[in-house]
Amino acid sequence: MGSVMLSQTSKTYLQHRVMTATSEQLQGMLYEGAVRFARECREAILRADYEKAQATFEKCDAIFVELHSGLRPELNPELTERFASLYNFCQRRMDEG
Repeated sequence: MGSVMLSQTSKTYLQHRVMTATSEQLQGMLYEGAVRFARECREAILRADYEKAQATFEKCDAIFVELHSGLRPELNPELTERFASLYNFCQRRMDEG
């Protein structure tokens, strides 16, 4: 029961953190999540835990989709293009395994 409570507490904390974060903080959270899930995916592959690898791959990919959707070319087209290229590169590297 303790781990269930901790899990609920963690979820509540994360929800509060996301709901009160600035856009810059949210961006940082997405980057942190992408790095964490990419590492977890790699570790799962090395352990031959392909179910975990697939789950963490999908989470990482969803983060890159979210990062892409948050780009605002009307503010800075050149910078937006650079970030889009970076996100595409990261997704391709994830796809290549």
